[in-house]
Amino acid sequence: TMIDTPQNDEVVLQRFVVAGWALDLAAIEETGIDTVHVWAYPTSGGEPTFLGVAAYGDPRPDVGATYGAAFVRSAYTLAVDQLDPGSYDVVVYPHRARTGTFEGAQVVRVTVR
Repeated sequence: TMIDTPQNDEVVLQRFVVAGWALDLAAIEETGIDTVHVWAYPTSGGEPTFLGVAAYGDPRPDVGATYGAAFVRSAYTLAVDQLDPGSYDVVVYPHRARTGTFEGAQVVRVTVR
């Protein structure tokens, strides 16, 4: 799993996009990922905010070229517009279809202005 945007320590507006790619190299069919959830954890503490379920399955030819044709449709995207200004750890949780678990989480820290 990779987060392409936003970058770590990036300052973002209240409307921003979380995007990247996710796959399970042990997958038997396709990418092995059946959903991607995105959360924001305030760095000051407090309750996390569920940002939503990312759209998943758009093509990423670069990922397919690296990992094989079965992994081409591994891109995810989520438009975010609900975070108050502050600092957050944005965490992307891919869900592995084979095991039924969320594994391989990735995190970036952002400051929302």
